[in-house]
Amino acid sequence: MSQKGRVNSLREHLFLVRERPVLLYRLAKNYARLLLWRRPLLRGVEFAITYRCQAKCRHCLRLSLIDRKRKELVPAEIREVVRQLLDLGALNINLTGGEPLLREDLPEVVRLAFPERCFLTLATNGLALTLPLARELRRAGIRMLSLSLDAPGAEEHDRIRGRLGTYRGAMEALEIAGRAGLRVSVCTIVTRELLRSGGVERILADIRGKAQQLTLNMPYRVGGWADEEESLNAAELARFRALTRLPGVRWEGSSNYFEEGCPAGGEKIYLTPYGDVMPCACIHASYGNVRERPLREIYAEMRETPIFRKGVRPACLVAEHPVFAERYLDEINRLAREEPSGARARRLLRRIDPQDFSLSPDQG
Repeated sequence: MSQKGRVNSLREHLFLVRERPVLLYRLAKNYARLLLWRRPLLRGVEFAITYRCQAKCRHCLRLSLIDRKRKELVPAEIREVVRQLLDLGALNINLTGGEPLLREDLPEVVRLAFPERCFLTLATNGLALTLPLARELRRAGIRMLSLSLDAPGAEEHDRIRGRLGTYRGAMEALEIAGRAGLRVSVCTIVTRELLRSGGVERILADIRGKAQQLTLNMPYRVGGWADEEESLNAAELARFRALTRLPGVRWEGSSNYFEEGCPAGGEKIYLTPYGDVMPCACIHASYGNVRERPLREIYAEMRETPIFRKGVRPACLVAEHPVFAERYLDEINRLAREEPSGARARRLLRRIDPQDFSLSPDQG
């Protein structure tokens, strides 16, 4: 692991432990299991609990996953899934969507999701957040909001989100969270335009003193961007990496146990509101459904796939690795749409040679 990777990992884990001291024991236990028994372990989970949403984002990746014939997991089912996730080592579970605030039973979902044993966060666009609801969610066990903010101004943010008033709603949600005693991580997708305009630095200035961190994500060729060329080039990726070194700024790949990089299908997984388990929110190959199989079996099968066996890769597969993004991603997601059970998409993933993905971001 590089020195920068060690520093970032330590910073992330210290943040978790400071915010949630009970995680110190679980974190130490996970490291012991990894070092002594070499057992694959989860670290993070993106758990979509609904695909309902008020916005119409250009980059939305859930559209091809919506199935109105299937029912969302109910609170009791979510509790059982989270129990299994914790048994597999999960430390941070992010309840996402769609827009989770549109679930009328959200406080019950939070209370049942073992908030005393993990760092439970909630991703939101902020439109439906009120002060009473924010306080109720904090009492129920939410430790932090992940608030989406795509531009440092209403005109561009609202255009990206496809709805007027979303920037105002996000900024009001930031104030509400502070009044309710909720920590906030602002989440931003770093597009070429945002890099050119210095928008990330402006967002960072706008949220200073109101949010505890800024989480940066790379643009991806999925959902509304599947047919657009939004991927960052080598120089832009270098600029992205430089931004993640700023105080209070992070990206998901800096949270891993030992090595900075892409955790998809290894240290981190994605669950749909219907219970399908996928490597990440952008790779739509289902490895099974929690209503049909134990999560441990599903996760074990995923980790047996050669490309996910190591647990972490230096470069994000969908956003910065040209071999995966250009040769495999579209085909995997097309197969997943045609056959939601995921069998054909999984077969394609299993055929991928991990040696094709040995490049580091600097070499990509």
